[in-house]
Amino acid sequence: MGKGNCRLSEAAREALLTHRWPGNIRELQNAIERALIMSDGTLIWAAELGISPRRHAPAEPQAFSLPSSSAASARSQPPSVHSLADLERRAIADALAGANGNKSRAAAALGLTRFQLYARLKRFGLTD
Repeated sequence: MGKGNCRLSEAAREALLTHRWPGNIRELQNAIERALIMSDGTLIWAAELGISPRRHAPAEPQAFSLPSSSAASARSQPPSVHSLADLERRAIADALAGANGNKSRAAAALGLTRFQLYARLKRFGLTD
């Protein structure tokens, strides 16, 4: 979107990881695009995502979740930021692991077509 190396604040990362995403990848894409439009171009804050924060853990386990930082490490280090590409790369790797390498199932879990998944695998160097 022409914003360069925009990164996520720790609060934005946590909001993305804990949100249920009933609209799958399309809802995630819309939230990211909205945040990019609202941001100053360097750092995306949770409020810019336009999603409501979760007050408690989800009632049912999520199929693929990204690891979150522990409270102890968060206190000892400054808040970390993650690139959007890194977040997407990790989500794809986790989806593949959760689907036992089955690309069709991983693509479906991410809300992508197989062709879209293959393009992202190639872009991120995640091919066999």
